[in-house]
Amino acid sequence: MKIVAPFLVICAVLAAGAIYYWQDASQSEVRALYYLDRGELRLRHMTKLGLVQRAEADDYSDRVKAWLAGYFRDVNMLKKRPEYTAFTQETAPEAYLNDITAQKDAAAITEQDFADKKEYYDFTKKIFDQMKSGSYEPELTATANGFRMDLFNIRKEELRGNDTVLADFVFWGNPGDITYGGFDTTVCLGPNTYLNKEEAMKSWEEWTKEALEIVKSNIEHEQGNADEVSRANRERPKPLESIHLEGFGGKIDLPLDEGAFVESLCVKEGRRIIQADTSEPDFIMKQPQQKIADFPPGIVIGYRQLPLVPHHTKYVDMNMAFQLPASGGGMVDTPLEFKNAEFDESWRMEPGRN
Repeated sequence: MKIVAPFLVICAVLAAGAIYYWQDASQSEVRALYYLDRGELRLRHMTKLGLVQRAEADDYSDRVKAWLAGYFRDVNMLKKRPEYTAFTQETAPEAYLNDITAQKDAAAITEQDFADKKEYYDFTKKIFDQMKSGSYEPELTATANGFRMDLFNIRKEELRGNDTVLADFVFWGNPGDITYGGFDTTVCLGPNTYLNKEEAMKSWEEWTKEALEIVKSNIEHEQGNADEVSRANRERPKPLESIHLEGFGGKIDLPLDEGAFVESLCVKEGRRIIQADTSEPDFIMKQPQQKIADFPPGIVIGYRQLPLVPHHTKYVDMNMAFQLPASGGGMVDTPLEFKNAEFDESWRMEPGRN
């Protein structure tokens, strides 16, 4: 009996260990399946992203919202599966914050390191919450060669003692290593009615008539030259489809739509060009999923400065130059044009500043 009792104890211990090992191995297998399903889910939605990137401006906002809603719906469904509930906290939005907080409390990182990491996390969480809640709304968007950039959360802030305009941005489609080119902004000023509204509007009306006369005169001249060339070549004269007048913004489609022309017209000598050395943003985060695991795939986020323009600005044309990796190697020029962007009054200088 004295020999049997220790033997039974040893057997019980071994059995308990075997059960624990089996449970642990089983849990590890289920955990691996959870992450495999997460990866497949993200890849599936990544393949649908191309349709969103190439959407026309009219329905782009609806498409991107539908894509985000579909992604988060599938993520929630995956996390609700009973076999995966034990692992969902590992990918919860607050998991990274909890981790760095524990590191700070254990003195594994400094207070400054914690503050820097939390700042990046807070920025990521802000955009994540907008996308998940359905409130993500690009205020300006541009696309070229399958590359799309959204500007949103545009606001005026004080930076190093000066007013500036900041905008959060999204690059869609995981563009890879980007080479940044120039950043040119054309500002079109309207009548400055702050000091003397009556005088400003009178001057505007006079300029509108003068501008139309200048354009019509140029159309007549260009059409006459084109007709002469046609006759010399024994061809039937054709009406011009457009003319180019740099002082009026470049290309003017014909026949002339006077209403549209006046709408896009700047005050006399009111077309200004602001040139920046680079289109590189002030801050960029290429892998936001490192801060929040469920951040939608194929997205790069960050923020950048935009020009601070006078209060009487009618619209702004912004041209940002990029080079992106080509599928066959090398780099491809990818210019993004934000045409006729109307800056909200809250993004502009105070009235009277110029």
